[in-house]
Amino acid sequence: MQARVGATVLTVMAVLLLSAAAAPAAFAAWYISDPVGQDIGFVVKTSSTKFTVKENPGVKVGSLVKTASGNWKVMRGGTTIAVVKAEGARKYPVSLLDKNGTGLRIGCCGLNGDGVAWSLIRCAGGKPVVYVGSAEMDCPGRAAMGAARLLLW
Repeated sequence: MQARVGATVLTVMAVLLLSAAAAPAAFAAWYISDPVGQDIGFVVKTSSTKFTVKENPGVKVGSLVKTASGNWKVMRGGTTIAVVKAEGARKYPVSLLDKNGTGLRIGCCGLNGDGVAWSLIRCAGGKPVVYVGSAEMDCPGRAAMGAARLLLW
């Protein structure tokens, strides 16, 4: 009898551990949606200076890394493709980098009209052009903008 109870307890513990190991991102993820509200990916905080961006169902598409200057590098593979900076307390522009490291502003994010989510906007010539999606409100703004760059255009 005790062996049966012990085996049951071990089985339950193993299932719980395997479940937690299989989906750690689900516990600390912020979802990114396209313009019609479909979740297309998510951001996972991996440390105080790094976030990982994944497409649904969990394929890594890039990462964001905080630099010593306080900017965030948007990386695909080992290459920095853009930089996210702070512009005020609630607006985060993203600049695409060319081969010389010169930035061209291609997007920004800020709170939507209701203040319940981040609106992710594509820019041209520094001017807002089109709404490309949204991120959950509690997602850090720089992470949301970097994820938008990697997932939405």
